[in-house]
Amino acid sequence: MATLNLSPQTHLTVHQFAEYFFPSLVEKLRADVGLALRDALHISHSIIHKLKGRFKRDIQHPIPVFQKALAIIVDKETRKYRILLEKNFGLSEAQFIEMQKQLQEGDESLFEHIFMSHFDTTMTVLKRKHRASHQDAYDATMNAMLIFCRKLKQGDIQYGNLQFLFIRIATHRFLNWIKRQGKTEAFTEFDISEELPVYDEETYELLGQAFAKLGDGCRDLLNAFYYSEQTLQQVSEQTQRSYAAIRKQKQRCMEKLRGFFNQLK
Repeated sequence: MATLNLSPQTHLTVHQFAEYFFPSLVEKLRADVGLALRDALHISHSIIHKLKGRFKRDIQHPIPVFQKALAIIVDKETRKYRILLEKNFGLSEAQFIEMQKQLQEGDESLFEHIFMSHFDTTMTVLKRKHRASHQDAYDATMNAMLIFCRKLKQGDIQYGNLQFLFIRIATHRFLNWIKRQGKTEAFTEFDISEELPVYDEETYELLGQAFAKLGDGCRDLLNAFYYSEQTLQQVSEQTQRSYAAIRKQKQRCMEKLRGFFNQLK
């Protein structure tokens, strides 16, 4: 961590330390993590807020005490930031807001650049997990892009887990098409609904808390199905259990997850 132009033996309150350190914290995040100024300011404010929460405001401590606590918080917050980028097509929240603003003003160039770079990934998920043909996967993904673009312009999509939501929309479009074709018997492992809910960041946080309450068996199964993109048949083969048993377990796990989630709402 950067040091202040003060002796290490100097005693400060947490508010005094934050006032001195904030500018160098912003610069450190910009230099070491590669953040834009807007993102560095946002994360720095969050870090300082958490630091102040660890110390009583009127109690003085030597500077190294604050620096040690700050280093831990910075490491945790930057790791959270990188994970958040991975979930959001590499976009920070500030970049997401800028993209949304551009769309509302009629400029779709940034949106197209971001989402076309992940187009093949979504198609691969549809083909591997749901046995979609190349053309069907392409059509569903293109439809998802159009829906996503429209919802972004309308302000109906919140920053938090854009990649997961985009894949869900594409999957929803493909399975609805299968349903209209009368071919649902091969795809009973996925619940098809008429409307796909749009979750904000707070809802995803509650879902994470609910997920943590599940037992290891449920967490492993739902992780395999929703995040590792494995089919229930693949899980069945790996665990040497029948497909019917795995499907019933998934249904029970989802019921437990909904129950925990509703308790937290």
